[in-house]
Amino acid sequence: MVDSTSGCPIDSDNDGVPDYQDQQVNSPPNAIVNEKGVEMTEEEVITAMNLNQVAVNRSDAYMIPVSTGWTSQYSQAEGELEIPEKFRPVDANGDGEISYDELLLAIDGFFNGRSQFNANDIYKLNDFFFAQ
Repeated sequence: MVDSTSGCPIDSDNDGVPDYQDQQVNSPPNAIVNEKGVEMTEEEVITAMNLNQVAVNRSDAYMIPVSTGWTSQYSQAEGELEIPEKFRPVDANGDGEISYDELLLAIDGFFNGRSQFNANDIYKLNDFFFAQ
């Protein structure tokens, strides 16, 4: 059947699936339904949303700039990058590289008021971290 005022198929239970395709014509109000108009269980909704994904290994991850205007002062550097003098205290274990955990400690220190860095320094530190 078609609504005489809108010309659209009738959806008696307002679940987004027209009656002629709806296999559960009286879905409860606000129910999440599948493409056949049948109410989905919580497990089905979670599976459909892919919320059970496993995190990507760090070695498999890569960075994509969020805009074409993104540039790094380190993007043209070749070879290994040396930690800038200002950021050397962040390299707590002295291995010549700023680890993710060391970066997080520096950021936490900034937000907790225990850092000599300003907001611009934190942006630059983050930039260096991803460039190394």
